Amino acid sequence: MQERLQKIIAAAGVASRRKAEELILHGRVTVNGRVVAELGSKGDPARDLIGVDGKVIWEGNAQDRIKEIEELIKKELDKIKKEDLERWKKEDEK
Repeated sequence: MQERLQKIIAAAGVASRRKAEELILHGRVTVNGRVVAELGSKGDPARDLIGVDGKVIWEGNAQDRIKEIEELIKKELDKIKKEDLERWKKEDEK
């Protein structure tokens, strides 16, 4: 599904949407190797290779990336829960 490039750039954590617009206007954004310098340009995060200043920020299948992020978040939450449980047990023992 096509989305505005500034939304994709913001979702990748590179810049805010407004700052992403400036990056686009200054010709610092590429989609599949082609420079994009027009606001309103769109890309497909599931298919396109999107870059800023020569660095790839979004590559290929967004669903895989979303799964990776969800797994990282889940691991961190599990770690926090485990630490909290251990701390609570220690507090209960006092």
